[in-house]
Amino acid sequence: MWILRRSDAELAALAADDGRVADPASLQSVQAPYARNPYRSLRPELFVAIGLCTHQGCVPARSGGHLLCSCHTAKYDLAGRVFSGGPAPRNLTIPAYRLADESRLVIGEDA
Repeated sequence: MWILRRSDAELAALAADDGRVADPASLQSVQAPYARNPYRSLRPELFVAIGLCTHQGCVPARSGGHLLCSCHTAKYDLAGRVFSGGPAPRNLTIPAYRLADESRLVIGEDA
C-alpha cells in the first residue's frame, strides 16, 4: 500500500502528463467514484494506491516525479496513471479508503 504526500509542484505537473498517459481521465481504472478526479484521491495532496504494477505485480519505485517499475519499464505519474507505450495495461488500483481525521486514514472502507 502506498500513501504519498504530493507537493504543489507535483500536483501541477499532473496536468502536463495528460497527453502522455493511456487513460488520462481514469475511466478504465479500478477506483471508487470519489477518486475519479485529476488527482485520483479524496484530497489532492494525499495519494493512496495499491503499490503493485498492473503488468506483473512488481513494486514500482518513486523516481523523480514519476513511479517506475524497473522490472519491465512501466511508468506511472504521481496519480498512478500509466504512461502509454509501456507493458502495464491500466492505471494503479486505488483502494477504498476514508480519512478518519487529519492524521488517520482507514483503508478498506469507502469515504
